[in-house]
Amino acid sequence: MLATLASTTAVQVVTSATVLALTVLAPEIQAATGIAAGWVGYQVSLIYAAGAASSALAGSVIARFGAGRVEAIVLACLFVGLAAVLAGSTAAIALGSLVVGIGHGLNNPASSQLLHRVTPAPRRNLVFSVKQTGVPVGGIAATLALPATAALGDWRGGLVALMALHVGLALPFLGPHGRTPADATVAPAPVLARMRAEQAVLWASRPLRALAAIGFLFSATQLGISAFVVVMLHEAGGLSLAEAGAHAALVHGAGVVGRVGWGWLADRTGSGFGVLAAVGALCGLAAGTAMVWPALPPMLGIADLALFGATAIGWNGVLLAETARAAPRGAVGAATGSVLVFVFLGAIVGPSAVGLAYAGLSDRFLAMGVLAAFSFAGAAVAWRLR
Repeated sequence: MLATLASTTAVQVVTSATVLALTVLAPEIQAATGIAAGWVGYQVSLIYAAGAASSALAGSVIARFGAGRVEAIVLACLFVGLAAVLAGSTAAIALGSLVVGIGHGLNNPASSQLLHRVTPAPRRNLVFSVKQTGVPVGGIAATLALPATAALGDWRGGLVALMALHVGLALPFLGPHGRTPADATVAPAPVLARMRAEQAVLWASRPLRALAAIGFLFSATQLGISAFVVVMLHEAGGLSLAEAGAHAALVHGAGVVGRVGWGWLADRTGSGFGVLAAVGALCGLAAGTAMVWPALPPMLGIADLALFGATAIGWNGVLLAETARAAPRGAVGAATGSVLVFVFLGAIVGPSAVGLAYAGLSDRFLAMGVLAAFSFAGAAVAWRLR
């Protein structure tokens, strides 16, 4: 269990770092290639759109190659995607973003199937949550390491180092344990037929339907705050860009603590849905309090940011563990992929909805209200399934 947890967490870290690489290096890329830094928003959308598509096909891919081999495919996609980015043209970056998105969408279904095999049920929420700490850890690593590497010379150096990690991490998954007899419990079938069958399983299961809805709503909240927290703190809160960035790092750091803490609590109470309901309610309260950030005392504002991070970024491991528990026997990867389709859709909708409210309508209160509505709606769905 510990070896599988370590390897899948490492893949999660480099996946997160790869997804965020261009957002971190956007000013450097603009200076070197002339591509506007604002284009990075479209690049992120391409990644998540491709991720939604590959998640829908994850069950078929895992049945064909095995969960371990699929983790190697994930790392290969990340490698190829960054190799395309190194070309420095708009078309190459767009193509590379699509390939990275394909790998991103396959990662969690494969890692969930690997972890589900070896994790005792009483520890499942905690183990899955520890693996999911790789998302904020990868974000922090990318935010700190890639700019520092770029400052030493060419911005491409950091990406090349990241590609070397992809190769090193892929090697263990190509060994004799890359495919196990457990993969054969779901026989390969035509891709579109399998996709329809997997979605049919999701819609026939009340817990999986609920998890898909919760994932959509919570993902919209997570990506909404991640995309706009620095802008809001800088423009509406009056903080310098450096101060706003430091506060954003606090949000991601609290997300690491939240992922482990919520996973432990879900195992302790035996109610993953109950914990998801609490997470949504607390996140909604944090979003409501954020409407008046400029008027709050500094320490109270920091506490609210920490609560926002611990909840908006802390729910993923519990959701994946509950999905594994509700999945049909031998189909954890397929069920996870079906649920993650809606998680990726939420990641596309959330930033757009917040952007419309904040940038389009110039209303930060409405922007935070949108996030609060997403959070409370997810809490209501989870409460009914507790």
